[in-house]
Amino acid sequence: TSSSTRTAMYNSFRDGSRENIGDIIAKGEAQIAVVDLLGISSGVMLSRLIGMSIRRVLALYLILQVFEIFCMYKEISSVEFRVLNFERLVQIVNKFVESTEEQSHVVIPNPSEMRLSEKIFLPPHNLERRAIAFGSLGRAKLSP
Repeated sequence: TSSSTRTAMYNSFRDGSRENIGDIIAKGEAQIAVVDLLGISSGVMLSRLIGMSIRRVLALYLILQVFEIFCMYKEISSVEFRVLNFERLVQIVNKFVESTEEQSHVVIPNPSEMRLSEKIFLPPHNLERRAIAFGSLGRAKLSP
């Protein structure tokens, strides 16, 4: 999952048009190399500490996997996507309609507000995609 979100993360580090994406990618890859070396050395030290016991190895494996999933969740939830997918579009339209009904001013969430409401491991908030069809009437008859 880190390789699938790496480009979006690198783009989120850009500060306007001043920074070159190539420089950011080079810095990120250097950090990955350092972290890999630290991971290997900590793995060697942990293997010496826990020994050859299968129970200890499995316990440590489970603890590290839970920690890795937590870190991946934090990594993915910190990325601000600036493009609209169907889920984000439905959330923006719903918030727009709710704000026009309740208040005199219109509220449209920005990308940093949208990332807080997005689900990562669970299905989307709504499955309205099946009820909405874009395009011609002939296409609207098709079931997605």
